[in-house]
Amino acid sequence: MLLFPIAVFSFVDVYIMYDSTNLTEVCTVNPWIFILQRYIWAFYTLLYPIVISIFCFSLFDIEYKNDYLKKLFTLPVNTSNIFGAKVLYIIMMSFMSAMISYLLLLLSAFILENVYSIYPFNRYDYSFANFIFFIRLFIATLSIASLQLLVSTSFKTFVIPICIAGVGVVLSLISQRAEFVVFIPYFSLFDLMNKYQSGSTDLLGKVEIINVTYIFVFITFAYLKFISLCKKRI
Repeated sequence: MLLFPIAVFSFVDVYIMYDSTNLTEVCTVNPWIFILQRYIWAFYTLLYPIVISIFCFSLFDIEYKNDYLKKLFTLPVNTSNIFGAKVLYIIMMSFMSAMISYLLLLLSAFILENVYSIYPFNRYDYSFANFIFFIRLFIATLSIASLQLLVSTSFKTFVIPICIAGVGVVLSLISQRAEFVVFIPYFSLFDLMNKYQSGSTDLLGKVEIINVTYIFVFITFAYLKFISLCKKRI
């Protein structure tokens, strides 16, 4: 999860620099939206959920393969503490991934403006919108990760979690104008990109409220599933 934003922004920056080599006219549109957001949109909406699903399943993969769960729960460690450690790790990784994305967004704008003066990022005050982008990305990432945590406790193969993430992304993509789409956790990434493009700084939108609710609901169900899994293994 931490390498994903680094890889995405590195690729996007190199591509923009290559594409801008022969440009001489100053950009007349908002470069935050029509340059950076335009290129990172597809990566975060289409690929990021897949990366999250692989990351969440990896927390259980070794335990499933070696039947380590049975050995793990013979140790004098509370089951809730084991699950809590996994949740805390997911929260930390989600926060760090969103923070890295936020910092790389600012760094990319700084580099592009200083290397190619045709991109006047400083002309547009997007500092607060960029910060809101970070908050929304953290909430969206954690919401999707919470769902994938529940899925990972229910299936022993990584194929199903990835397929669920893929179906969620496709369904969000083709149903963006439908009213029910706000209830699909994967749509939150599409929503935050759309709001960033429009310059919206409202953090109390319907999608954000639903996502925060999902975080608590999915983690609770994942915990119950984890407890049930432990009892079967012991």
